[in-house]
Amino acid sequence: MKTLETGYLNILTINDKYETFQNYDKRFLEGTLPDEEFNAYFWSLKSLETFYTKFIRFLYRKKGIYMQSPVEILTRAGKDKLITDADTWLNYTKWVNYCVGIKDAAQKKEAMIRVLEKFRYKIESMHILTESPENKKFLEENEIIFNEICKQELKLPDGPVNYNCEELLIKESSYNILLDYFKSLPQIKRVWLHGSRAQGTSNYGSDLDLLFDCELSAWEEVYSSFGKVLVPYFIDGKSIYVEEQEPFIKCAIHQGIKKIYDIKDFQFFWEDGKSFTDNSKIDISKLI
Repeated sequence: MKTLETGYLNILTINDKYETFQNYDKRFLEGTLPDEEFNAYFWSLKSLETFYTKFIRFLYRKKGIYMQSPVEILTRAGKDKLITDADTWLNYTKWVNYCVGIKDAAQKKEAMIRVLEKFRYKIESMHILTESPENKKFLEENEIIFNEICKQELKLPDGPVNYNCEELLIKESSYNILLDYFKSLPQIKRVWLHGSRAQGTSNYGSDLDLLFDCELSAWEEVYSSFGKVLVPYFIDGKSIYVEEQEPFIKCAIHQGIKKIYDIKDFQFFWEDGKSFTDNSKIDISKLI
């Protein structure tokens, strides 16, 4: 079977993240979005813009033009008239950077709300590019491969964990932070790396594409915590238990994934067989 083109997965991801943002947006406007999910709502728009830029980068790479910086990509696409909304997303990037720099929590949230109000209606323009007639043949060819992948059984590789930072193309300091983060949430049982870092094609600034063995009941908490992980990478995570994500997970397996964490490697056991992670709170009375 031929390998699925990255650009096709970018389009699928754009559609997926569009629905995610719309869900958050609807609940926020209704006043039913919990405070603890607000950050995830804000960053879901950033994630959508990120994959839009990735697809534009893919189109240029098909022409032998290589760019990494989102600003460079959007600027070039605007000049080439590949897209009509380059100025919108270049302006959006400035607003996001402004929000990140605010220290006061209340002021930061107010600024984030202003950004969402200013740009929430702009996302419709993304579909003009991803669904353009020029991409019709590309989409049709990859649709065949995608459907064949979806017919296969979902089976995640569960061998030994790869803790080699060089092979994973992650700095050792960042990987240690990630491990501490995983261990701090016992809801996370296993984690796999996929995408460019797993395939050895990442560049500076490439995302961390992660699959989490995390039950749905705890997924919102885990998902909303990504922004608190102090690593220089954008974390794009999916739970393996979200039924709608199954096609994406199968595609990730098809392109190659690496297991980078297993809670079993960081557990100790009491005599009664009950376990606790090495950074969990220990009941001192049990030690006496």
